[in-house]
Amino acid sequence: AAGGFEEFPEETIAALAVRLGKEPSRAIAMGREQGFDLAVMPHKGYHSTTFVGPVQILVEQGLRVLLLDLTPLHGDEGARAHFGDYPDSVPVMSLSRLRMAGIHYRGLLTMNDWDNSDGMRLVLDGNRRGVKTMAMVEGIQDFRDRDTPLVRRPYQRSEHILLAGEHDRQFFPKDKKTRVAGFPRLLPLLEEEEAFPDEPLALINANFSYNVMADIREAWVEDAVLG
Repeated sequence: AAGGFEEFPEETIAALAVRLGKEPSRAIAMGREQGFDLAVMPHKGYHSTTFVGPVQILVEQGLRVLLLDLTPLHGDEGARAHFGDYPDSVPVMSLSRLRMAGIHYRGLLTMNDWDNSDGMRLVLDGNRRGVKTMAMVEGIQDFRDRDTPLVRRPYQRSEHILLAGEHDRQFFPKDKKTRVAGFPRLLPLLEEEEAFPDEPLALINANFSYNVMADIREAWVEDAVLG
């Protein structure tokens, strides 16, 4: 480890960089000399797939984008599996290599600024260094941590917040830099053909995340079915 960041195997860096059409030394040299316009930091698989479209547009507009791989630190939650969907000009780098190589970037985009690991520290460090930190709300969110035993304070660390809708704005101070960006994961549903069952169908959302009230989960589901 170096500077508190877990080292990323050299051969893995090389494999990812070569797949993306860039040798590690070239990506590092560019990051040191020119810097990147944006570093993208996905934690999960759907973070990766959501960011692909915006990154493609930014690359087409001539921006230099860097993809950060949190897998060695955050665990494998599917983000890396979609790195191949990004443009070939986008290099992949671990946080340890990013820090050791002295690479700089103007903006940082994520969907999770509370992960209590090096990812969150990167956001806080970016704020101190004048990096434009941006977080896109990943979906329906418990902004006030009322239904979780965790103290997350989601989306309170990034400077700019991309909201899923107007409803989210109430959870931020009026001087917070917010902008409604929509919910990209739902866009494919708009392209599907409408289909309705012959008989009325009720959907039950049994979501007991973080084990909150999990002791009554079965009873709740039974009551919902009977209702």
